[in-house]
Amino acid sequence: MPEILLIPVFFLAIWFGVLNLVAFIGGWTRLARSYPAPAHFEGKRWRMRTGMGRFSMHYGNCLQIGANAEGLRVAVFFPFRPGHPPLYFPWADITITYERMWLSRWARLQFAQEPGVPFYLPEHLLLTIGAAVTEKGLGL
Repeated sequence: MPEILLIPVFFLAIWFGVLNLVAFIGGWTRLARSYPAPAHFEGKRWRMRTGMGRFSMHYGNCLQIGANAEGLRVAVFFPFRPGHPPLYFPWADITITYERMWLSRWARLQFAQEPGVPFYLPEHLLLTIGAAVTEKGLGL
């Protein structure tokens, strides 16, 4: 009977290990060191969004994106949060280019403090964010 109690412990160890490995490979770990999110965020939010980290580490429908006049916030939904603390990028640190990948167009975000770690958002999402933030006085 005690062996059966090890199954949840084993599952949790694998879950935490895989999520931390994805964060490391995809660059989230490096971005979190340079761009930690403040505890409180005021701005427009979009839930269940998709993005990609370095080496095509895919975050499918598990991101919460937030934006305000000062910057962009990216967080992973709670069950997938291990190894992925919320990020906050000031607009001044972001350079945006567009590329075609996976049969669709993506916005490649490069960051001043971590130039070797891109993050990708679908082009249509970034345009939606830009329109929402522009209403508040910031042109993307």
